[in-house]
Amino acid sequence: MKITILRENLKEGLNAISRIAQKNLSLPILNSVLISCEKNFTCLKATDLEMGIKWWILSNTEKEGEIACPLRVFQGLVEGLS
Repeated sequence: MKITILRENLKEGLNAISRIAQKNLSLPILNSVLISCEKNFTCLKATDLEMGIKWWILSNTEKEGEIACPLRVFQGLVEGLS
């Protein structure tokens, strides 16, 4: 997976996703965001098993793929970018 994306658009999507992917001690995977890259879009997905959210962002996708990453870790990484 290799993409180019605007940091502000990514931050906006992660803020929306964070409302759903809250701390869940019984199922830690629910604390993660699924990042899927296809064609010229990146999709952020999260669920709490009662409701889910998908957030689409325009991006330049060089290689498609997907990964599940702990939301708080990924948000911290994005916040640290300048």
